[in-house]
Amino acid sequence: MKLGCLLTVIALFSISLVAGSEASCECSSPTCTNNSCTCTNSTGQFQQFCTICSGRKKVTESEGTIYSHDSSIFDTYGSKQLCSVHIESPLSTTIRLYFHFFKTECAWDYVHVHDGSSTHDPTIATFSGRLVDDTVDLLSVDKEVVSSKNSVYVVFRPDSHVEHDGFRISFKVNGCPGWCSGHGECKDGVCQCDSDWSGDSCDTRQCDCLNGGSCKEGVCQCVGGYKGSHCEHSPGSNYWSHTPGTGAFVRSSFGGAVVGDTYWVFGGYFFQGAGTKPSLIKFNVDSKSWSSVHPSGPVGRTGHTITAYKNSLYMYGGEENSGISDELWQFSIDNGTWHQLNPKSTADRIKSTGHCAVLVKDTIYYIGGMDDEGIVIIDIQTFNISSNTWNIISHRDMKQAYYNSRTYKTKFTDNDRVYYGRYSPACTLNPATNRILVFGGLNTTRIIAENLPDQRVDRESTFVEYDVPLNSWGNFYIPDWNTVPRLYQASIEVVDRNLFVFGGIFQSSTANDKQCYNPHAYIVNIETGKGKQLNLSLDGVSPIRIGHGSFVHDNTVYIVGGYNGKLRDDVISFHFQKCEENTLETTCITAREDFTICQWINNNCVTKTISDCGHLKCGDDCLEGDGYDRRCVACLKNSQCTWDQIHPDTCRANDIGLNFTVCARLHCCNAPTMCCARLHCCNTPTMCAA
Repeated sequence: MKLGCLLTVIALFSISLVAGSEASCECSSPTCTNNSCTCTNSTGQFQQFCTICSGRKKVTESEGTIYSHDSSIFDTYGSKQLCSVHIESPLSTTIRLYFHFFKTECAWDYVHVHDGSSTHDPTIATFSGRLVDDTVDLLSVDKEVVSSKNSVYVVFRPDSHVEHDGFRISFKVNGCPGWCSGHGECKDGVCQCDSDWSGDSCDTRQCDCLNGGSCKEGVCQCVGGYKGSHCEHSPGSNYWSHTPGTGAFVRSSFGGAVVGDTYWVFGGYFFQGAGTKPSLIKFNVDSKSWSSVHPSGPVGRTGHTITAYKNSLYMYGGEENSGISDELWQFSIDNGTWHQLNPKSTADRIKSTGHCAVLVKDTIYYIGGMDDEGIVIIDIQTFNISSNTWNIISHRDMKQAYYNSRTYKTKFTDNDRVYYGRYSPACTLNPATNRILVFGGLNTTRIIAENLPDQRVDRESTFVEYDVPLNSWGNFYIPDWNTVPRLYQASIEVVDRNLFVFGGIFQSSTANDKQCYNPHAYIVNIETGKGKQLNLSLDGVSPIRIGHGSFVHDNTVYIVGGYNGKLRDDVISFHFQKCEENTLETTCITAREDFTICQWINNNCVTKTISDCGHLKCGDDCLEGDGYDRRCVACLKNSQCTWDQIHPDTCRANDIGLNFTVCARLHCCNAPTMCCARLHCCNTPTMCAA
């Protein structure tokens, strides 16, 4: 199930149209009898115009409202009736659509908006799921769609099964963004803002500077360590920021990697096809600007990965117009040239799309993906850059650190496996264990056999870790992670010792109140297991993304592009405040208490390192009770730490070396074999054997 497939689900439907020549018809439940309806518009006037849409209809009014159904008669929309609405206005005008209410079946029932008079014209938006209602607004400014010409074509294409509450979409010729937010006048589709207000929709008060900031050329100049567009973020705090798009980048499902202060992007999904723009595009973090280079090389594609090593980019796989690829390319940043690689290999490379990639030393590990037969890939593929060799690690050879309550299994069947292969997972390197973390994706719940039986797939919320030296999979336990939904096409990054999860699409659900997209970010401290759900606190910015890119630079996670009904070209960032930025002891010891611990030493605020183990306490519940205490594991996440043998509740630096006694003591963690399978306390290899 690829993004392109999700955007092209085709079915039939019926909708009704209410329109007026003077003002938008805003009634939520128009009463329609014999093709005549009565509703009150925003000015209190009554409209007497109603068209039941059956087949293709053309509308020439200057404004109006499109309804999925007459909600005074039916609770939900129906199915199996084709409907499309062609809105046409005078030449040299544009048409703006406003999505006031939208709730359809996630990933199946879509509204497609075309910039023209038919489906042959360019697509500018495709919406599905619960996006806007009385309690939810996941689109923000993206719930407006504007044509580039005097014609727009709207089609509703659901499947024939689940029916939901539908939608209400108004339109206006030469309409302005956000109706100018009440702070300006709309003229020919452009807001003329009142004094002290700016922005496309007049929604930003100019130089509303806080905390002593001053205005210079319309921009706040902050003092005292405060940051943000209005100097609203105090020293020692985490904060969101946003770089609006310029139109240079619009795409999703691309490959990207950061080198220094530059994020490089190649390929990606476009509404009009994947192979149309094969150029490299790069984003400079400091200048927040895009530029492009145009060397000859691979064709455009989606679902591939790009990995940076030294001053080169390595691109593997993806789906081209001609099919799924197994190509491996190198781009030299110094020379500005592409070169196709043909590494030495003991087995043929597997054609793959929708995989993820992690660099460990000089080897790239390719996890998951889907091959050219539509089968989710369970094997791990590796490329060693130094030796130019390709290797495939069969899933049959991988050890499985499987846990079932307190029982450790030393023999495994296919049903016992921790890792089954995933399509569109997210992965990164866990610096605390130097293992590969994998999250989300479409999870195959049956092992591929020689006869290739049908695979049952499901969204996956479980974190798993791959231990490279031991060639072993194991679960990565995070007790505070019980609120994390099942996702795919999400992203994960590690900043300092914090896991940061963003975006993704939920498990498809038939429940009417379920959302389609994940609107939250999640942060979990790798050592302590303490977690938190974050809301995107940026006015006017939609919190939902799938198929986006992500990278880390200078303690900041950057979310690039992606899809939320529209293809995005903006950059969202979340900055983790550094302990060193706190100049006062009071702010230092309380800074980032949910994520990373700061400590005040010699009149300086510094980050508490992993070897400072004294703050990790095991506690009676962990030693004697039935509950699983993540902090016991946290003490052993690094070989520099161990539990004190004399004072068993104390985590301290490991200066004596680990032994069997220490390993046996870890029954306090309710999974005694975790010391063998996931941690470091076993020095005897046979104790850790599966």
